[in-house]
Amino acid sequence: MLRRMPIVLSLYALLVAALTFAEYKQHRSAQSFLKPLAALGFIVIALLASAQDWSFGRWILAGLISCAIGDVLLLSRESPLKFKLGMAAFAIGHVLYTVAFFHHPAFSFSGTKYALAILPVLAGLAYFLWIHNKLPSDFKIPVAIYSVIIVTMVIASFGVPLWMVPLAASLFAISDMFVARDRFVDDAPANALAITPLYFGAQALFALASYCPAENIIRAQAAVAPPKSWEMCMTDQDCTVIEGVCGAPFAANKRHRHCAASHVKHISANIDLDCAYEGPRSDAVTAVCFLNRCRIEEPVVEAISGENQCPKDPNTTLTCSTDSDCTLAKGTRGWPKVVNKKYKMCAEKQGKFLETFTDGPFYGGDYALVNVTCEAKKCSAHDPWEWDQRDKAVREKKQP
Repeated sequence: MLRRMPIVLSLYALLVAALTFAEYKQHRSAQSFLKPLAALGFIVIALLASAQDWSFGRWILAGLISCAIGDVLLLSRESPLKFKLGMAAFAIGHVLYTVAFFHHPAFSFSGTKYALAILPVLAGLAYFLWIHNKLPSDFKIPVAIYSVIIVTMVIASFGVPLWMVPLAASLFAISDMFVARDRFVDDAPANALAITPLYFGAQALFALASYCPAENIIRAQAAVAPPKSWEMCMTDQDCTVIEGVCGAPFAANKRHRHCAASHVKHISANIDLDCAYEGPRSDAVTAVCFLNRCRIEEPVVEAISGENQCPKDPNTTLTCSTDSDCTLAKGTRGWPKVVNKKYKMCAEKQGKFLETFTDGPFYGGDYALVNVTCEAKKCSAHDPWEWDQRDKAVREKKQP
């Protein structure tokens, strides 16, 4: 569904532009047609972003729907009751957004964010003191309550480490200031030039921010695999490496690096892990795009002799001409690993690298008893016990 997103965003931008023009020219019939369509637009964006698939997204989606209802109620400029109901719908939307922020798995509020919280408080207080005397008596309390709710929403947005969220919250608050000015101070058509782009831009950002599949169910000692969208790529430049559980490198799409980091952090906090990882760290490996998936590329180890280096393709270490080209190296958990003698050191290093990712001891044939042969230009290993049993079965089958 994400493939349709550019088309939907383009149509949404055209709708918002047409609505802005209609409101500036005060074409009420055009507003009544275009505004619900634009409100439906930011809901569709959220659905295309799969907001319904995780907790943060579902709360954002609920907030968008509540605000869309408020948009419809505010179409009428003659009914004070509808305006109050519209305010209530938007207030509920702000509350739902605030709840959504606390449901984000990476929500954190500390350090400089406390200092930043002073800014919306001061701005909201200054604006309310300015507009307070211009409000009708029956609107003073509702506007005061609404102001507290939206300032709280903006402050809470700073706790989500996703730039679209605090930006959307701030744009929403600024658009509401112009709405109050338009309704209670000066209803000049020019207000629409600020209200409509800021408001619908904020809602689109909220909808887009809901696409971040960072929430996975963690039970006992098993972690659900991260969504494939974290790994989707077109070129190597789309991929990056982050520090995974116990310091192991983790490949992710740059667009969803934050989501992947949240996933890793969530797993680390909920699973009793044996952090005995001794492989290459995040800064020692690279991420590449292979078959449209970001993958970790193991580091090429140092040269063996002369110009020979360890090949990136593990199959190269199996290529042979005769049996004498083949030998054994200890692989993962003691498994015998056959290689070309030229690349024995590569195989041993690869086995050591993979051992940290493989569970379970080796219970197969003894390393020293395995036979190595060159078959079809590939080195192969044969457990003597398996061959003895096979030969015995063949002999028994031939007996009359």
